Amino acid sequence: MMMMTMMMTMTTMIQSIVADLAPSERRGKLFGLIGSVEAVGGLVGAFIATAIAEETIASIRGWRLCLGVVGFISVCFAFLLGTLMTEPAREGQRQARGQHNFKQHPQLLQQQQAAAAAAHGNKKGFDWETMRLPTFWLLVLQGVFGCIPWQAFGMYSTLWLELIGYTPLQVAFIGSAGRLAHTFSGIFAGVLGDWSHSRLPYHGRLLCAEASVLFGLIWMTIMLLLLPKDNANHIYLFAAIKVAFCLTATWTPNSTNRPMIADIVPTWARSSIFSIFVMAERVPSSFAGYFVSFLAESQFGYYKPDHVKGLSDAGRRANVVALSTALALMTSIPWILCMFTYSSMHLTYSRDVKRTAQRVAQYERGRYKKIVDVEAEDDDDDDDIAAGKCLLAKAEKVLE
Repeated sequence: MMMMTMMMTMTTMIQSIVADLAPSERRGKLFGLIGSVEAVGGLVGAFIATAIAEETIASIRGWRLCLGVVGFISVCFAFLLGTLMTEPAREGQRQARGQHNFKQHPQLLQQQQAAAAAAHGNKKGFDWETMRLPTFWLLVLQGVFGCIPWQAFGMYSTLWLELIGYTPLQVAFIGSAGRLAHTFSGIFAGVLGDWSHSRLPYHGRLLCAEASVLFGLIWMTIMLLLLPKDNANHIYLFAAIKVAFCLTATWTPNSTNRPMIADIVPTWARSSIFSIFVMAERVPSSFAGYFVSFLAESQFGYYKPDHVKGLSDAGRRANVVALSTALALMTSIPWILCMFTYSSMHLTYSRDVKRTAQRVAQYERGRYKKIVDVEAEDDDDDDDIAAGKCLLAKAEKVLE
């Protein structure tokens, strides 16, 4: 639990930094690249861990060695980040040259702080202005609906395939084929989202998400309800559908969700808002497995044996039908609701982006105006004054 908490903390910080590094029209590609690298790491890690988990190396169990190596690499990576990485310029760094002047003019410092507070409130807590935006809550709502199918199928896919008759090795092959496809879909989704955004600003990313959800719904329905399940002689057909599913149903995080959050959230609140978004969408979806088991057992006649091999052929086929039907319901209905939620954001996204841009520009105008006035009064370097005036002009242009 502690490991997962720390890993999720790192994830939200990385997403916040990526949002600071790139403009809106290029963020999808960067998010997609990170997603693809993450998928490659997960694929390699799962392969190595599976291979050595039951082995003993230097009197150490393989699974213990895996955890130790992951922890050691994580610490080394954190040290390298802190040493070598140049973090995007923050507000305190940008004001460093002008801050000494405020010491000589405390009344101007108080005015600037008042302007900042009026623009975006207290930065030490949650950014409540962002959490009042309709787009933010629609993104959370689509995440709740969209995560339910992934949680449901992820929990029961192995059991479902074994009930059909596939061996654990064959199940691993089908799953690995899907994970391999996922490594390519991340970067493709990011590039596709950026291209769509350039063609249809405020609508292109949402169209990508709607298409991805629709593709996922189609492939999952084919897999659960249409593929032959009488015997285990169709492994390559299942693997092909799983590859198609993972290539098309995984676009939404990198093409749409993360770039959109970066657009509607000010720089100073991105990390905390990213973490709230992840928590809000994943906690409700954690109950998906319970609802699948409830539907399968109480509504569709699933019989729970002590072991899969203890079932007769008729019992196995009945369980396959029951579990397939329950999974079909727990994937199709949430995805349909998810698609409608994305469609609703066509009405709110552009307005909320402009509202956030005005908030940021209002704050920047007040801040840079004070810096320019103080530096001009103190006869500071003309280059500093010109730079401040340039930034001030940009902020005022946004507010026009």
